[in-house]
Amino acid sequence: MSVQLGNLELEIGDTLRRAMIHAEVSGQRQSGIVTPTKHPVVLIFSGSSGKAYGYAENDRLLEDGSFNYTGEGQVGDQEFKGGNKAIRDAQLNGKSIHLFLSEGREVTYKGELELGQSPFSYRQAPDVNGVNRKVIVFNFVPASGEALIDSDLPALQHDAGWKFEPWKDLDFSDYQVFESKKEGAEIRSRSEFRLTKEYASWLEGRGHVLRVGNGTSDGVRLWPDIIIEDLGVVVEAKRSSSRGSMRTAIGQVLDYKYSLAKSGMLLSPQILVPARPSEDMLGLCKELGISVAYRAPEGFTEIT
Repeated sequence: MSVQLGNLELEIGDTLRRAMIHAEVSGQRQSGIVTPTKHPVVLIFSGSSGKAYGYAENDRLLEDGSFNYTGEGQVGDQEFKGGNKAIRDAQLNGKSIHLFLSEGREVTYKGELELGQSPFSYRQAPDVNGVNRKVIVFNFVPASGEALIDSDLPALQHDAGWKFEPWKDLDFSDYQVFESKKEGAEIRSRSEFRLTKEYASWLEGRGHVLRVGNGTSDGVRLWPDIIIEDLGVVVEAKRSSSRGSMRTAIGQVLDYKYSLAKSGMLLSPQILVPARPSEDMLGLCKELGISVAYRAPEGFTEIT
Protein backbone atom coordinates (compact mmCIF):
# COMPACT_ATOMS: atom_id res chain seq x y z
CA MET A 1 0.00 0.00 0.00
CA SER A 2 1.43 3.38 -0.99
CA VAL A 3 0.58 7.05 -0.59
CA GLN A 4 1.07 9.83 -3.13
CA LEU A 5 2.28 13.07 -1.55
CA GLY A 6 2.87 15.55 -4.33
CA ASN A 7 5.70 14.04 -6.38
CA LEU A 8 6.52 11.53 -3.63
CA GLU A 9 5.10 8.03 -3.84
CA LEU A 10 5.85 6.23 -0.57
CA GLU A 11 5.63 2.51 0.06
CA ILE A 12 5.29 1.05 3.55
CA GLY A 13 8.74 0.91 5.12
CA ASP A 14 10.21 3.84 3.16
CA THR A 15 12.40 6.15 5.28
CA LEU A 16 13.09 9.78 4.41
CA ARG A 17 13.56 13.18 5.96
CA ARG A 18 10.38 14.79 7.19
CA ALA A 19 11.39 18.02 5.43
CA MET A 20 10.96 16.24 2.08
CA ILE A 21 7.30 15.59 2.87
CA HIS A 22 6.66 19.24 3.77
CA ALA A 23 8.44 20.35 0.61
CA GLU A 24 5.76 18.48 -1.36
CA VAL A 25 2.58 19.10 0.63
CA SER A 26 3.48 21.91 3.05
CA GLY A 27 1.50 21.56 6.31
CA GLN A 28 2.46 22.10 9.95
CA ARG A 29 6.19 21.38 10.29
CA GLN A 30 6.33 21.08 14.09
CA SER A 31 3.03 19.31 14.75
CA GLY A 32 2.39 15.62 15.25
CA ILE A 33 -0.76 15.97 13.13
CA VAL A 34 -0.32 17.50 9.69
CA THR A 35 -3.32 18.63 7.62
CA PRO A 36 -2.21 19.76 4.13
CA THR A 37 -4.85 22.09 2.74
CA LYS A 38 -4.47 21.01 -0.92
CA HIS A 39 -4.21 17.24 -0.38
CA PRO A 40 -6.91 14.81 0.85
CA VAL A 41 -4.74 13.35 3.61
CA VAL A 42 -4.09 13.65 7.34
CA LEU A 43 -0.52 12.74 8.32
CA ILE A 44 0.29 11.69 11.88
CA PHE A 45 3.81 11.46 13.28
CA SER A 46 4.67 9.43 16.38
CA GLY A 47 8.04 9.22 18.09
CA SER A 48 10.11 9.69 21.22
CA SER A 49 9.87 13.49 21.00
CA GLY A 50 6.28 13.25 22.24
CA LYS A 51 7.44 12.08 25.67
CA ALA A 52 7.83 15.67 26.88
CA TYR A 53 4.09 16.27 26.32
CA GLY A 54 2.80 13.06 27.90
CA TYR A 55 2.12 11.45 24.51
CA ALA A 56 4.45 8.49 24.97
CA GLU A 57 2.34 7.16 27.86
CA ASN A 58 -0.40 6.05 25.48
CA ASP A 59 1.11 5.86 21.97
CA ARG A 60 1.72 2.21 21.23
CA LEU A 61 0.76 -0.88 19.26
CA LEU A 62 -1.79 -3.01 21.09
CA GLU A 63 -1.96 -6.80 21.19
CA ASP A 64 -4.82 -6.90 18.69
CA GLY A 65 -2.73 -5.04 16.09
CA SER A 66 -4.44 -1.68 16.51
CA PHE A 67 -2.51 1.50 17.26
CA ASN A 68 -3.18 4.10 19.98
CA TYR A 69 -2.21 7.69 19.25
CA THR A 70 -2.51 10.74 21.51
CA GLY A 71 -4.07 13.85 19.99
CA GLU A 72 -2.45 17.28 19.86
CA GLY A 73 -2.42 19.98 22.52
CA GLN A 74 0.59 20.55 24.80
CA VAL A 75 -1.07 22.44 27.67
CA GLY A 76 -4.40 21.81 29.38
CA ASP A 77 -7.19 19.46 28.37
CA GLN A 78 -7.18 18.46 24.72
CA GLU A 79 -10.20 19.41 22.62
CA PHE A 80 -11.62 18.49 19.23
CA LYS A 81 -10.14 21.30 17.21
CA GLY A 82 -7.26 21.56 14.74
CA GLY A 83 -5.60 18.20 14.09
CA ASN A 84 -7.81 16.34 16.55
CA LYS A 85 -10.92 17.44 14.71
CA ALA A 86 -9.26 16.60 11.39
CA ILE A 87 -8.65 13.01 12.52
CA ARG A 88 -12.14 12.60 13.91
CA ASP A 89 -13.79 13.89 10.74
CA ALA A 90 -11.33 12.48 8.19
CA GLN A 91 -13.67 9.87 6.75
CA LEU A 92 -16.57 12.31 6.67
CA ASN A 93 -14.37 14.77 4.73
CA GLY A 94 -13.01 12.15 2.32
CA LYS A 95 -9.46 12.20 3.70
CA SER A 96 -7.17 9.24 4.37
CA ILE A 97 -4.94 9.00 7.46
CA HIS A 98 -1.29 7.95 7.23
CA LEU A 99 1.16 7.06 10.00
CA PHE A 100 4.87 7.94 10.15
CA LEU A 101 7.23 6.90 12.95
CA SER A 102 9.85 9.55 13.71
CA GLU A 103 13.48 9.03 14.69
CA GLY A 104 15.44 12.27 14.74
CA ARG A 105 14.94 14.08 11.44
CA GLU A 106 13.92 10.92 9.61
CA VAL A 107 10.49 9.34 9.42
CA THR A 108 9.38 5.90 8.28
CA TYR A 109 6.06 5.43 6.52
CA LYS A 110 4.00 2.73 8.26
CA GLY A 111 0.82 2.76 6.19
CA GLU A 112 -2.76 3.99 5.98
CA LEU A 113 -4.91 3.83 9.11
CA GLU A 114 -8.59 4.22 9.87
CA LEU A 115 -10.38 4.78 13.16
CA GLY A 116 -11.36 1.59 14.97
CA GLN A 117 -14.81 0.67 16.20
CA SER A 118 -14.12 2.58 19.43
CA PRO A 119 -12.46 5.59 17.77
CA PHE A 120 -11.11 7.36 20.86
CA SER A 121 -11.12 7.52 24.62
CA TYR A 122 -10.14 10.14 27.18
CA ARG A 123 -7.07 9.45 29.34
CA GLN A 124 -5.00 11.32 31.91
CA ALA A 125 -1.45 12.39 31.03
CA PRO A 126 0.90 15.23 32.03
CA ASP A 127 1.18 18.31 29.83
CA VAL A 128 4.44 20.09 28.93
CA ASN A 129 4.47 21.67 32.41
CA GLY A 130 3.99 18.35 34.18
CA VAL A 131 0.38 19.13 35.10
CA ASN A 132 -2.03 16.22 34.73
CA ARG A 133 -4.75 16.83 32.17
CA LYS A 134 -7.26 15.04 29.90
CA VAL A 135 -5.92 13.84 26.56
CA ILE A 136 -7.65 12.28 23.57
CA VAL A 137 -6.28 8.85 22.65
CA PHE A 138 -7.34 7.72 19.17
CA ASN A 139 -7.48 4.02 18.32
CA PHE A 140 -6.59 3.11 14.74
CA VAL A 141 -6.59 -0.11 12.75
CA PRO A 142 -4.60 -0.58 9.53
CA ALA A 143 -6.76 0.15 6.49
CA SER A 144 -5.15 -2.86 4.79
CA GLY A 145 -6.56 -5.20 7.45
CA GLU A 146 -3.05 -6.40 8.28
CA ALA A 147 -0.78 -5.59 11.19
CA LEU A 148 1.59 -2.66 10.72
CA ILE A 149 4.85 -3.65 9.06
CA ASP A 150 7.71 -4.56 11.44
CA SER A 151 5.25 -4.74 14.34
CA ASP A 152 5.95 -8.43 15.08
CA LEU A 153 2.19 -8.89 15.27
CA PRO A 154 0.17 -11.35 13.20
CA ALA A 155 -2.25 -10.22 10.53
CA LEU A 156 -5.50 -8.95 11.96
CA GLN A 157 -7.64 -11.52 10.15
CA HIS A 158 -8.17 -13.69 13.22
CA ASP A 159 -10.38 -13.96 16.27
CA ALA A 160 -8.67 -12.86 19.47
CA GLY A 161 -11.39 -14.23 21.76
CA TRP A 162 -13.43 -12.42 24.37
CA LYS A 163 -12.54 -10.89 27.72
CA PHE A 164 -15.04 -10.14 30.48
CA GLU A 165 -14.95 -8.05 33.63
CA PRO A 166 -17.44 -7.40 36.43
CA TRP A 167 -19.82 -4.55 35.72
CA LYS A 168 -18.89 -1.14 37.10
CA ASP A 169 -20.73 2.15 36.93
CA LEU A 170 -19.83 3.88 33.69
CA ASP A 171 -18.16 7.23 33.28
CA PHE A 172 -17.64 9.05 30.01
CA SER A 173 -14.01 7.95 29.60
CA ASP A 174 -15.05 4.28 29.96
CA TYR A 175 -17.77 4.76 27.40
CA GLN A 176 -15.53 6.45 24.83
CA VAL A 177 -17.99 9.16 23.84
CA PHE A 178 -17.76 10.21 20.18
CA GLU A 179 -19.38 13.61 19.65
CA SER A 180 -20.32 13.99 15.98
CA LYS A 181 -23.29 14.76 13.78
CA LYS A 182 -22.55 11.67 11.73
CA GLU A 183 -24.66 8.72 12.84
CA GLY A 184 -23.09 5.29 12.49
CA ALA A 185 -21.95 2.14 14.21
CA GLU A 186 -18.90 3.81 15.74
CA ILE A 187 -20.68 6.64 17.51
CA ARG A 188 -21.65 6.49 21.15
CA SER A 189 -23.46 9.67 22.18
CA ARG A 190 -24.19 11.14 25.59
CA SER A 191 -27.90 10.27 25.35
CA GLU A 192 -26.93 6.67 24.55
CA PHE A 193 -24.57 6.71 27.53
CA ARG A 194 -27.36 7.83 29.88
CA LEU A 195 -29.75 5.23 28.48
CA THR A 196 -27.22 2.45 29.10
CA LYS A 197 -26.60 3.61 32.68
CA GLU A 198 -30.31 3.79 33.45
CA TYR A 199 -30.97 0.33 32.01
CA ALA A 200 -28.04 -1.17 33.92
CA SER A 201 -29.31 0.32 37.19
CA TRP A 202 -32.81 -0.97 36.46
CA LEU A 203 -31.49 -4.48 35.77
CA GLU A 204 -29.30 -4.52 38.88
CA GLY A 205 -32.26 -3.37 40.94
CA ARG A 206 -33.99 -6.58 39.87
CA GLY A 207 -31.08 -8.75 40.89
CA HIS A 208 -29.56 -9.42 37.49
CA VAL A 209 -25.81 -9.96 37.12
CA LEU A 210 -24.12 -7.63 34.62
CA ARG A 211 -20.70 -7.77 33.01
CA VAL A 212 -18.74 -5.84 30.44
CA GLY A 213 -16.86 -7.60 27.67
CA ASN A 214 -15.05 -7.12 24.40
CA GLY A 215 -13.67 -9.32 21.66
CA THR A 216 -11.92 -9.12 18.31
CA SER A 217 -13.14 -10.65 15.08
CA ASP A 218 -11.48 -10.14 11.67
CA GLY A 219 -9.46 -7.31 13.16
CA VAL A 220 -12.56 -5.44 14.41
CA ARG A 221 -12.92 -4.81 18.11
CA LEU A 222 -16.41 -5.66 19.34
CA TRP A 223 -17.76 -3.75 22.35
CA PRO A 224 -21.30 -4.70 23.44
CA ASP A 225 -22.85 -2.24 25.87
CA ILE A 226 -24.01 -4.78 28.45
CA ILE A 227 -23.74 -8.51 29.05
CA ILE A 228 -26.64 -9.76 31.23
CA GLU A 229 -24.86 -12.83 32.56
CA ASP A 230 -27.65 -14.63 34.40
CA LEU A 231 -30.06 -14.22 31.47
CA GLY A 232 -27.48 -15.00 28.78
CA VAL A 233 -28.15 -11.77 26.86
CA VAL A 234 -25.82 -9.43 24.93
CA VAL A 235 -27.08 -5.83 24.58
CA GLU A 236 -26.38 -3.10 22.04
CA ALA A 237 -27.75 0.36 22.91
CA LYS A 238 -28.74 3.07 20.45
CA ARG A 239 -29.63 6.71 21.05
CA SER A 240 -32.59 6.57 18.67
CA SER A 241 -35.40 4.18 17.74
CA SER A 242 -35.26 5.28 14.11
CA ARG A 243 -35.06 2.73 11.33
CA GLY A 244 -31.48 3.71 10.58
CA SER A 245 -30.37 3.22 14.17
CA MET A 246 -32.26 -0.06 14.46
CA ARG A 247 -30.68 -1.43 11.26
CA THR A 248 -27.22 -0.55 12.56
CA ALA A 249 -27.96 -2.17 15.93
CA ILE A 250 -29.29 -5.34 14.27
CA GLY A 251 -26.04 -5.83 12.39
CA GLN A 252 -23.94 -5.17 15.48
CA VAL A 253 -25.83 -7.37 17.90
CA LEU A 254 -25.97 -10.30 15.46
CA ASP A 255 -22.22 -9.89 14.95
CA TYR A 256 -21.74 -10.11 18.74
CA LYS A 257 -23.92 -13.21 18.91
CA TYR A 258 -22.02 -14.92 16.09
CA SER A 259 -18.57 -14.06 17.47
CA LEU A 260 -19.51 -15.12 21.00
CA ALA A 261 -20.92 -18.41 19.71
CA LYS A 262 -17.60 -19.17 18.00
CA SER A 263 -15.99 -18.78 21.43
CA GLY A 264 -18.48 -21.25 22.93
CA MET A 265 -20.85 -18.70 24.49
CA LEU A 266 -24.49 -18.83 23.39
CA LEU A 267 -26.03 -15.46 24.19
CA SER A 268 -29.33 -14.04 22.98
CA PRO A 269 -29.16 -10.63 21.21
CA GLN A 270 -31.01 -7.59 22.52
CA ILE A 271 -31.29 -3.99 21.31
CA LEU A 272 -31.82 -1.16 23.82
CA VAL A 273 -33.47 2.06 22.56
CA PRO A 274 -35.11 5.05 24.26
CA ALA A 275 -38.62 4.55 22.82
CA ARG A 276 -40.73 1.85 21.21
CA PRO A 277 -39.62 1.30 17.59
CA SER A 278 -42.06 0.97 14.71
CA GLU A 279 -44.09 -2.22 14.43
CA ASP A 280 -42.28 -3.01 11.21
CA MET A 281 -38.88 -2.94 12.95
CA LEU A 282 -40.22 -4.92 15.89
CA GLY A 283 -41.46 -7.53 13.44
CA LEU A 284 -38.05 -7.72 11.79
CA CYS A 285 -36.33 -8.14 15.17
CA LYS A 286 -38.75 -10.91 16.13
CA GLU A 287 -38.04 -12.65 12.83
CA LEU A 288 -34.32 -12.52 13.61
CA GLY A 289 -34.64 -13.62 17.23
CA ILE A 290 -33.65 -10.25 18.67
CA SER A 291 -35.44 -8.89 21.73
CA VAL A 292 -35.97 -5.13 22.11
CA ALA A 293 -35.90 -3.18 25.37
CA TYR A 294 -37.05 0.43 25.65
CA ARG A 295 -38.02 3.01 28.26
CA ALA A 296 -41.48 2.73 29.78
CA PRO A 297 -43.26 4.65 32.58
CA GLU A 298 -42.35 1.93 35.08
CA GLY A 299 -38.76 1.63 33.93
CA PHE A 300 -38.15 -0.54 30.88
CA THR A 301 -40.20 -2.92 28.76
CA GLU A 302 -38.89 -5.88 26.79
CA ILE A 303 -40.44 -7.28 23.61
CA THR A 304 -39.31 -10.72 22.48
